Amino acid sequence: MSFLTAIWLLPVALLLHEAEEWNILRWEQRNFVNLPAKTNAGVRTFLVFFTLFGFLWTALAAGAFLNALQHLFYTLYFRQYTPGVITSVVCISRSWVISQPERLKSILCRSHMLWC
Repeated sequence: MSFLTAIWLLPVALLLHEAEEWNILRWEQRNFVNLPAKTNAGVRTFLVFFTLFGFLWTALAAGAFLNALQHLFYTLYFRQYTPGVITSVVCISRSWVISQPERLKSILCRSHMLWC
């Protein structure tokens, strides 16, 4: 699975999760007491906007990743420091490590003795 696919699976999973909660108000009213006043319309509006926020946040993160590549390219192309390149390299390297489960496991194993 590509890194980009994995990233976009997160808001899709959020969408599925929020869709499952579509009728959560009835469940809350059945299982809790003294709840603040809510309506189905209010709860569902929140679920829709929260899901849209998840997609927007993912798009912003993807944009930040592309911007990081742009900084790295300009540094290599112009052979000089480009403002933002240091944090871009950190961003790219961390994103790459996180997208590689076996590499992440190896790093954690060596540094924290986890999953060994």
